[in-house]
Amino acid sequence: MSSEPTPEIARRDVRRRRSLVAQTTLALFGRTGALVGAAWIGLTALLGILAPFLANSRPLVWQVKNDAGEWVKQYPLFQFLTPQDVMLLVGFVLIIGLAFCYKAGGKLFWVWLMPMTVTIVCSLIFHLIPEHVQLVKSVRNETVEISTIIRWWVQWVLVAGVLLGLFVTAAVKLKRSLNWLVVASVISAVIGGVLITPQMHIKPRPHLAYDDIRNKIEVGDAKDALFVILPYSPDDRQNDAPVDPDRLPPGPSPSESDVAADMVSYMETEFGSIRLIALDQAENIVTPAPETIEEVYTAADRLWAAYQAQNQDDPEYNPAAAETLNERIRATLGDYAETGIGKRYHLMGTTSNGEDLTSRMIHGSRIALYIGFISTGIAVFIGIVLGGLLGYFAGWVDMIGLRLVEIFASIPVIMLLIMIVAFYGRSLVLMMVVLGLTGWVGYAYFVRAEFLKLRNMDYVMAARAAGTPLWVILFRHMLPNGVAPVLVGASFGIAGAIMTEATLSFLGLGLEDEPSWGQMLNQSRQGGSFSWWLAIYPGSAIFLTVFAYNLIGEALRDVIDPRAVK
Repeated sequence: MSSEPTPEIARRDVRRRRSLVAQTTLALFGRTGALVGAAWIGLTALLGILAPFLANSRPLVWQVKNDAGEWVKQYPLFQFLTPQDVMLLVGFVLIIGLAFCYKAGGKLFWVWLMPMTVTIVCSLIFHLIPEHVQLVKSVRNETVEISTIIRWWVQWVLVAGVLLGLFVTAAVKLKRSLNWLVVASVISAVIGGVLITPQMHIKPRPHLAYDDIRNKIEVGDAKDALFVILPYSPDDRQNDAPVDPDRLPPGPSPSESDVAADMVSYMETEFGSIRLIALDQAENIVTPAPETIEEVYTAADRLWAAYQAQNQDDPEYNPAAAETLNERIRATLGDYAETGIGKRYHLMGTTSNGEDLTSRMIHGSRIALYIGFISTGIAVFIGIVLGGLLGYFAGWVDMIGLRLVEIFASIPVIMLLIMIVAFYGRSLVLMMVVLGLTGWVGYAYFVRAEFLKLRNMDYVMAARAAGTPLWVILFRHMLPNGVAPVLVGASFGIAGAIMTEATLSFLGLGLEDEPSWGQMLNQSRQGGSFSWWLAIYPGSAIFLTVFAYNLIGEALRDVIDPRAVK
């Protein structure tokens, strides 16, 4: 009895198999909460990466006169980019490349690693050359000991050795795939060529004050200036601004009443702290506060008359000097009236120092990224290594290791950070390191529990019997099957790190010069009054960011939980 041959299955009918990572990712972002959280986190990350090109007081390009009186085109914004700016931009481009090259598999990591090492090296070269020159001058002037420059050299030679080792390792890994090696080499060469161009020199530049930029344009020493969307840097205090920044809540631009109130405040100070309300009380009248320029000049006449009456009996009173003072005040009022109304635009208002709040919010997203991902990355790495060793060896190793874990679990992180700030000052790097070195306890517990379960699995026993190296067993066979709880904890850990930084900054113990969201919250209650716009916008950003990470963590926990899968 013969059977009919089985018909061949058409290629289009064969369903494409997806890896576990792909299935988990699709299930995760198929949930509305995770999708909304990822969208917000992606927006903040994009704002942080592109911050210099979204909010900057320096023009993208302009023309200025050189010593010969000729117009020369310059690129101030690019000239003042920091290594941090360039590395974020290049890293962003490379991450986009990762998304398009997902099919490349394991080779893609090494293709990515080569350009990244070149980026870091080129950025450091132009940053460190002036620093080395300054150290050499200090040694020659005997203000710095020779041991300082020796330590400097040792430090950066070690860094260069690590980077060179990574580059060579990536090239060796790609040696068998000549096409990928060529691609990585070309990308590295292009990035290196871009970073050594004059426009992208990453080195300290002479300070160019923001006021000087505006003054050059105003007096005609610069022309054809092209600015970014928001022409304010986060540290631009706008000392030349005609309106008191303390009085600038959110709004499209200063109104005439805002300018009038500031002009009155300026006159009251210049005329010996004589106040209009005191004149009204003396004359037993009630005069509305000036809201127009004409009313300001009327108030100026009253203040000038009161100033003369108050000082005319003073033997040291000089009428000529007083008239000069009056003329100077009148001239300043004219400048206020001409340049104050409608000349500035602050979408979210300004801080007490005259800094644009929108610009600081955009640049502050970088702090949230750094403090979240770097500190959590350090904690996850330590937790995986220690937890894996404890779970794999068990026994007395596990017993001793758990005592170490309990010691770190008992450390009060906030109190430790306060002590470090007191002794070593405020530093973002120190804050990230401390959070990373104290936040690994939970991840170690998760990994230990998973490895205790996996250590007796058949594939682990077979790998051990075959003489597989320990690190291969731990990190290539066991870790992929036990890392899921760590990913869930990491999403909550990022949110916790952001909250810790915001708490310290709100208490006045966080960052000083960096535009941190928590620092802006602290500024909202300074100056004797409550500035609601300095509380609403940063507070909302902190809440939404922490909430987004929690949404992703909750969704990821449901996705990887087999009891929740229907």
